[in-house]
Amino acid sequence: MASAGSAANAAAAAKFWDYFQQQKEAINALAVLSKDDASQKIRDLDSSLREAFIYLPPYDQKRLSKDLDELRGQHHQQRSTSKQQGFKFKSAVAKPNNALATASSSVTAAASEQPSSADSDGQASPPATGP
Repeated sequence: MASAGSAANAAAAAKFWDYFQQQKEAINALAVLSKDDASQKIRDLDSSLREAFIYLPPYDQKRLSKDLDELRGQHHQQRSTSKQQGFKFKSAVAKPNNALATASSSVTAAASEQPSSADSDGQASPPATGP
């Protein structure tokens, strides 16, 4: 026969289960609109879950912890894929690439203008330095 304490724990566990599912759905809906608010809700839900460990059976503790970890993972993935790179000037990004292309093309042109690196006696001469 179940004691009054275990019946109260079962009722509290069932009530927390419903609360957890409602919060999980709310976080999923909120994650689309406000990532920061969703992060705060996840932290609050984690705190509530830890407080509920007192009366939750071990199986429910593991399952709800796993669900919360999955929710965190989804939220983290959404945040990382939607992060913006930040503001950059187009000219600042293009300059280094153009400078590299110009430098490499001038080196290639200088190398093609030079005669063979071997002298008439067959010994290699040092590369000529350009002006």
